[in-house]
Amino acid sequence: MRLGLLGSAGLAVMLTGCSMGHDELEKLCKKDAGTVIYKQVEAEGYYDNNCRGGCWLPLLDGNYKFIEIYNPIDKTNYNPGKGYWHVYLSNHNDENCYSIVTSRQKHRIREQQCIAFKEIAEPTATYEFNTDESYIYLDNYYKSKVTRQVQTIIEIKTKEVLGQTVLYYMDINPSSTGDGGPYQCQIINSKKMEFKNLAKSVFKK
Repeated sequence: MRLGLLGSAGLAVMLTGCSMGHDELEKLCKKDAGTVIYKQVEAEGYYDNNCRGGCWLPLLDGNYKFIEIYNPIDKTNYNPGKGYWHVYLSNHNDENCYSIVTSRQKHRIREQQCIAFKEIAEPTATYEFNTDESYIYLDNYYKSKVTRQVQTIIEIKTKEVLGQTVLYYMDINPSSTGDGGPYQCQIINSKKMEFKNLAKSVFKK
């Protein structure tokens, strides 16, 4: 199956409703939320196109030899900073070892191992894990914000879509952090929705 990737620009749509947003969220979730797997492949690793945190952590489970990432910001808590990085496990003498994250993950890696980040000009992986988000603002008292997140795995060269997950989650009151949110599709009981770990489902061991 071939599909074009969506742009990353946010979508602001006003939906009518007088509730706290739960009814609107349920309708959105039942419309198209869930995971669909079109094809399984064998892969030593993949490229994550929007990595601001620990998206390379699956590397530590032993399922991949590498994960390539793009960090769009300069924060260095989870990687060395903005740019493309080839992340892999290596010997502690590797010049690409990143001590900040290695020290935090000592309990998950072997002694004398490190988590290495090698800067690259562009991804070399065959497959890409793409995350796209758009936003819907409800026309209720709190102007609740619903995030629509689409995760897609594609073969980079052919643009073939191998699998996709659509998620919705809602912040009832965006102006406050004390509303108990976010509320997600997983709390809604619908047989139409099936959620899986997309990478584990598409990439066979």
